[in-house]
Amino acid sequence: MVDLSTDRILNIDAHSHDVECLEMDYSGTLVASASKKGTIIRVFRTKDGSVLQEFRRGIDNAKIMSLCFDVSGLMLGLSSDSGTIHLYAIKDEESDRDSAVSNKKSKFSFLKKSIKYFDSEWSSLQLKVDEKIVFVNFNAESTSILVYKSTGKFWTYELPREGDKVKDKKKIELTDPIRLLKQA
Repeated sequence: MVDLSTDRILNIDAHSHDVECLEMDYSGTLVASASKKGTIIRVFRTKDGSVLQEFRRGIDNAKIMSLCFDVSGLMLGLSSDSGTIHLYAIKDEESDRDSAVSNKKSKFSFLKKSIKYFDSEWSSLQLKVDEKIVFVNFNAESTSILVYKSTGKFWTYELPREGDKVKDKKKIELTDPIRLLKQA
């Protein structure tokens, strides 16, 4: 990364595989990256390149189609070519703000010193659509996840509010898309 105001160059050693997808938060203080393997997503601080968090999407390789921070920088959404959408909570160490969601840890996290796999944070919420290539975004208030396909199909999922119970399912199926565009 290059700070154009100072010409300072910051090299970030993001992944062992080529980077597939990058996204910067709205304030320019965080950058998220996913490799071509698509199993690990890392969030870095732009001030020094240090890793803030490491997220696991899954075990199987997948192409990450999109990464997106919400406006507040407290949530990161991603979509993959398997039709899954994952939502992760971002730590905010510099303020007392908290995300409406919290990430999951492996039940085997006690093995993290011997097997790094168990040290990653897992998505707090996983959505599934019946399409392979979709993109994800948040609405302006960070209260909904918006999922869309270039053909005009569009899904929305209202995020749980503080105190709401999230369905105790591994994946929540999004059905009945809205068609915003007509195919030619």
